[in-house]
Amino acid sequence: EPTLFGTTIRENILFGKPGASEEEVVAAAKSANAHKFISALPDGYDTQVGEKGVQMSGGQKQRIAIARAILKNPSVLLLDEATSALDAESERVVQDALDRLMVGRTTVVVAHRLSTIRGADAIAVVRRGSVIELGTHSELLEKGGAYATLVQMQGSEEEDRRRNERKIARVEQSDDDHQSSINWGMPARMAGEGVLEVAHEAEEIAEEIVSAVARTSSHVVSAAESGEVITTTSPEKKGVTKRRKKWLRKSRDEHGQETDEAKEDEDGAAVDKKRIALLNKPEMPAAVTGILGSIGMGMVMPSFSIVFSSMIGVFYRYYLDSTELVNQAQKWSLVFMAIGFGALFSAIIQNYSFNYMGQRLGRRIRVLTLTALLKQEIGWFDDEKNSSGVLTTKLSTDAMAVKGQFGDSMGLLTQNAVTLVAGLIIAGAYDWRMMLLVVACLPLLGIVVGIQTRLIVNYVNQESENFASANRAASESFLAIRTVAAFGMEDNLADLYHRLLMFPTQKAKQRILSSASGFGFNQIIIFGIFSLAFWFAGDEVSSGRATFEEVLKSFFAVFLAAFSTAQSQLHFPDVAKGKEAAKRVFAIIDRKPLIDSSSAQGDRPSTCKGNIELHDVTFAYPQRPDAPVFQKFNLSVEAGKTMALVGESGSGKSTVVSLIERFYDPVDGGVLLDGQDIRDLNLHWLRSHVGLVSQEPVLFNMSVADNIRYGRPEASLEQVEEAARAANAHQFIQALPEGYSTMLGEGCIQLSGGQKQRIAIARAIVKDPKVLLLDEATSALDAESERVVQDALDRLMVGRTTIIVAHRLSTIRDADNIAVVYKGHIVEQGSHDELMSKGGSYARLVAHQTRASTS
Repeated sequence: EPTLFGTTIRENILFGKPGASEEEVVAAAKSANAHKFISALPDGYDTQVGEKGVQMSGGQKQRIAIARAILKNPSVLLLDEATSALDAESERVVQDALDRLMVGRTTVVVAHRLSTIRGADAIAVVRRGSVIELGTHSELLEKGGAYATLVQMQGSEEEDRRRNERKIARVEQSDDDHQSSINWGMPARMAGEGVLEVAHEAEEIAEEIVSAVARTSSHVVSAAESGEVITTTSPEKKGVTKRRKKWLRKSRDEHGQETDEAKEDEDGAAVDKKRIALLNKPEMPAAVTGILGSIGMGMVMPSFSIVFSSMIGVFYRYYLDSTELVNQAQKWSLVFMAIGFGALFSAIIQNYSFNYMGQRLGRRIRVLTLTALLKQEIGWFDDEKNSSGVLTTKLSTDAMAVKGQFGDSMGLLTQNAVTLVAGLIIAGAYDWRMMLLVVACLPLLGIVVGIQTRLIVNYVNQESENFASANRAASESFLAIRTVAAFGMEDNLADLYHRLLMFPTQKAKQRILSSASGFGFNQIIIFGIFSLAFWFAGDEVSSGRATFEEVLKSFFAVFLAAFSTAQSQLHFPDVAKGKEAAKRVFAIIDRKPLIDSSSAQGDRPSTCKGNIELHDVTFAYPQRPDAPVFQKFNLSVEAGKTMALVGESGSGKSTVVSLIERFYDPVDGGVLLDGQDIRDLNLHWLRSHVGLVSQEPVLFNMSVADNIRYGRPEASLEQVEEAARAANAHQFIQALPEGYSTMLGEGCIQLSGGQKQRIAIARAIVKDPKVLLLDEATSALDAESERVVQDALDRLMVGRTTIIVAHRLSTIRDADNIAVVYKGHIVEQGSHDELMSKGGSYARLVAHQTRASTS
């Protein structure tokens, strides 16, 4: 399973040797047979591979990983199924490069394809943790033991091989002239010319395809937006439906990108606090108690101002005797204590109530956010802005930050309002002139607080996005820790993380400076009000308009109320962050997926026969709109038949699988199931009739049985075990510590690639689908397991429409139809025998694999 990081192709290769020159990078890519497809990409070596290399095909990822190893130029080379994801021609070229690389180096090769290790100095057959045979290829064959049995099971039958060799004799002749070139259905003139000329003309054709797709797609979308009727070339086929035109009109631009309107929506609109309140409606009783607690806290400072002023007034009354002075002091001390207990209970009630509301709101928003995330179309996740690191941050940090927008802010506002109103009433009752003076100064304080808050808000969103990039890099490092350790990339990734933190750190400095400046101006204004108030108090007392105690109570009532309110600005950054977090979270919740898996709309036919057709499909991945995969692509599979797709890595084979599963929608044309465009079918219904086994198996952090039940949640344990037996998984599952109850995933039992693949196959078997999609389903299995699983798949395919994506041609020889795909076009199609008799592209592929297996 090749591990790539969410950066450019060049940087991924450079992880093998940091500081290597451009020439060294290109040379490594050429040796790994990767330079050609990299150069064909719009951004070449600067192309972003996406999180975990999601933008690359399996074979492309593997070749980039091999280039990284080649660039490292190690003394010890470990090859763990290094060529398993490559097509026949790519495997031959890469294997030649690896053979050269292995010279003079200690090399350990883990392989299921025995043809790749026949030249090894020693071959060890491992079974259940023990070496049961050891020797060279010839020595082990002479023994006739376990290795000989494996070779026999994996090798093609001699009769078939002789028949194939006769059919490809003429192919071999031309192949000697240009070993690294394949006649992919090109004109004879091109096939007979040199490699460089073929490559040059292919590059020109690729440029023409890009230009043609741009023109065609632009026309289609402009026509749809103007309301024109769009039809396909075949009137009896269901081409672009009304629903399709609506989809084109509102969702995508000419290359499958979201429209500006959609992007604006994703940026987030103003946060509606009524909406947050509705989400918190079940906790409204807690809001009532929280408000009561806030009112109590709001009365603390005004009460304190009266008691404090009265206490000072007691000491000012020089005419009191000592007994009366002590009595007065004791009285006000007890009042102080009562205020303290009142503040204690009010704070407990306020904080408990609003934190309870906030936690419930945060949990509710997390569930809504995750539900919305799981509904988004696959193309949305391809965008690096929606990587797992970014989305995890939104799900954890942002969702919890939103809680401050209702409960916390409600408590803060209530407390401040009560404090200010009570303070003004008390101040007006004792000296209204002092009150007016202090109130006249408060707008200055409000302006400074407002500017400070606005500056904070402007930086909060950018800070979150930039830290999300750093979080993504860290997350990828943890997930790929074995690759990090193997290549000694710890320091490089630490430097990358440091660089990603530099920008948000610089921004944080600006925010801190703004916040500090605002706080400083606050202090100037507060002490300025102090100065002015004390000057005015002296004038009031000296003129006899108010007594000393009245002036003191009026001043402290207003000032302490204003000071308490100003101090609450310390919470403003959290409120501002909550506001920006709410925008981001609700942008996800409100986003209408272009392909909504939860929608109840769409037809649900009573039966599914399984006729599949891709009609005039034009398609480019949303994140690479200038690199079209298909243009006017056509493919038809009859119900109950098996169609195999072969061809070099990156030719578009797996894209066919993605379109049938409706992970993506074509830019033009349609994918039909039983003659009906799948965009008009209910998506849940469609996927319930389609089973998928991918090249890279995905298991979840749950038990083995539950992982298999993902194919059919209601399946019984007996059905789960039956599916596991059919997938040749039952035996090793039973040997696990807790059998089918053994937990998988992070921190749990570790399975081999073949074991994970067999569990994924069992998951597809238990689903019992009408359409079966096998994307290199047996590529990770050893010869014996592959044979058993292939037998199970053969039984499963009976009566089902099956599409097989394969590099190993021995697994698809019995397919009803085989299509050779090259650069998004089918260049040959027919049965195995028909294609062999043609002596074209397919025959060349068979020739390469036959030569490899007999060498």
